[in-house]
Amino acid sequence: MHKTDYAEFPFAQVNRALAGLLVLLLVVLALVGCSDDGAKAGQTKPEQTGAYTVAWQSVDDVDNLTLLLDEASAIEEFSDYTVQVPAFADPGDSKGMQMLNEKLEDYAADCRAWLAENGNETALSVRPLILDTDTAVSIVLFKQMATNYGTDGEVDTFVYDKLTGYTVDEDLARAQVGSSDDDIAAALVQYIDEEMNDGYKHKWLGFTTDAFYVDTDGQVVLIVETEIATEGSDNWTYPLLFKDGRIVGKLTNMLK
Repeated sequence: MHKTDYAEFPFAQVNRALAGLLVLLLVVLALVGCSDDGAKAGQTKPEQTGAYTVAWQSVDDVDNLTLLLDEASAIEEFSDYTVQVPAFADPGDSKGMQMLNEKLEDYAADCRAWLAENGNETALSVRPLILDTDTAVSIVLFKQMATNYGTDGEVDTFVYDKLTGYTVDEDLARAQVGSSDDDIAAALVQYIDEEMNDGYKHKWLGFTTDAFYVDTDGQVVLIVETEIATEGSDNWTYPLLFKDGRIVGKLTNMLK
């Protein structure tokens, strides 16, 4: 997993003054592109704007999927926490399905081992989010723990390309998206300015783009797990969705 840090960017390495000027320029450009009904200073805008939604499906709604693991939390107060890990019921001769099944079986085994050791002390939730489209099957595993602090959760993804019969890895996904780390960084600055306009200072510190899925329109959506520093608070990591060159919302806002 590669994490892109704020300090890796040239504008952060030159000096703080120059970094501040360039970040300010990005913010100004973002404001120019905003509509007139944007939030005024000191107001808090909704965390999700626009009409972007995700048509997640359940394991039961997708052909040829089954659950490898389905175990509820042993802690009564977190009884709604459930660990579910799916896999392809019949991979047949598909090398791609076989590869993904092996990875999913390893993931399930890790969850079983964790539950056996920690399940009576900490609740674990693994929620499978699935998109079955004409071109791909995307399995997004959203992991959370309770009690926990510092992150909305962790994301792992497994994507099968129906057209090629193979898996889609991060390099291929990034190539299809066609956006650089600089593009994502600029989108993060714009998102923070527009969607975290609550009177406090926010700054992204680093992000990873290992997780992704194929949307219903065939486009790859990157799940950008982003650590953000907030004035007066501890840092927090958010799973943000990057599509069409911008951050379109938080993964947690897209869950039913």
